[in-house]
Amino acid sequence: GADQEITAFLEGFEADRVELALRRGDDGSWERWPMASYDDPSQRAFMLLDLQDESEYFVEAAGVRSPLFRVSVTDLPYVETMNLEYRFPAYTGLSPRLVEDGGDIAALRGTEILLEIHPTVAVEAGRILLEADGDDEVIALEVGGDGVLRGALSVTRNTFYSVRLQGPKGEFLRASPEYAIEVLEDQPPIVTFEDPGRDVRANRIEEVYAELRAEDDFGLRKVELLYSVNGGEEQKRVLVAPGGRTRKEALVGHTFFLEEEELVDGDFISYYARAVDTDEVGSASESTTDIYFIEVTPFTKDYRQAQQGGGGGGGGQGDMANAMSQRQRLIISATFKLDR
Repeated sequence: GADQEITAFLEGFEADRVELALRRGDDGSWERWPMASYDDPSQRAFMLLDLQDESEYFVEAAGVRSPLFRVSVTDLPYVETMNLEYRFPAYTGLSPRLVEDGGDIAALRGTEILLEIHPTVAVEAGRILLEADGDDEVIALEVGGDGVLRGALSVTRNTFYSVRLQGPKGEFLRASPEYAIEVLEDQPPIVTFEDPGRDVRANRIEEVYAELRAEDDFGLRKVELLYSVNGGEEQKRVLVAPGGRTRKEALVGHTFFLEEEELVDGDFISYYARAVDTDEVGSASESTTDIYFIEVTPFTKDYRQAQQGGGGGGGGQGDMANAMSQRQRLIISATFKLDR
């Protein structure tokens, strides 16, 4: 099936027409073809296309004939089809996936690829050649009784691979195109508050319910709510615990019982949520929500007009306290966002 170029040189004479005489197979008839000229008038060439049979040829010009030459034809091994089975990292919970007549590979880091290679002719050995920065990595293939070659490679970096099959003389021949291996990165989880999803005000004996939604492309390892009172020590409530059934999505909540925190008017609780995915091959990714506040307010507000000439200083102190509380929240919120 290959092509073969024949080149002839005229030495000691010149000729306008140079012919290639070719006979395909033992019983074929002779065919004569004019050979093409190069810039050098003494050099001629002809391309034999799609050689399928044993052939013989000679070159003739101006009554001068070359010796008779023979072209031997053999079946060199090549990849006819190649099937790929993707075995994803255990943390993804994904079932194996078979890609028939595959080539290029795009998969999560840590995915194992099982290769099943069907050659055009039977071979005694084969290998996978992985490109590397230094020496190329060689992965041996096992030849089964059915003539199919099998092997495996792991997706750890972006690179290229090709198949090598053993030829009739024992040499390993390139038997496939060069295919790409692309590492797909696990995306970080998404976590948001559904309710209330904003800052709220409540009196110091109310109950405030916060509900959040978390999701990940392959699974959530942990979802937790973190809060502090007046910017103090951070406290944690685990809403989705590690272990157990892997969940790709979770809608969970937490109730703040303000009476248990011994709050006074003007205090505030800051809170946010964090979600961590199940990636066990790379470094696990985590995401957090924005930070929100629960401000403690009085039960009622009584307004009365100050006596004429009387002081309104109490109101002024209340306004100052509210302004200070607002500044504290702004500082905490800005620091949180900058740190995130």
